[in-house]
Amino acid sequence: MSSKQCPLGGARIEYPIPYTVKAFVANRAELTERVRGLVERHTALSEHAVHTRESRNGRYLSVSCAFQAESREQLDAIYADLQADPDVLAAL
Repeated sequence: MSSKQCPLGGARIEYPIPYTVKAFVANRAELTERVRGLVERHTALSEHAVHTRESRNGRYLSVSCAFQAESREQLDAIYADLQADPDVLAAL
């Protein structure tokens, strides 16, 4: 188990922890699998770990991936890969 001080101060984060990454993409089926692939570069995802939700007008999808985060470095790498993909509009 590792522990990191929050960079903004406050409580320490104890890893591993359950974590969900959410990416926003255009509503195209292949982009769900691309987001899954980007996250799976860094951690295994179960069959039921990925959920999608359409925007109100149907133009966009939010793709949520739930997993066990092992470290801050792992999370940073996942976010870097998501932000580097030109089809990912935002990542939370």
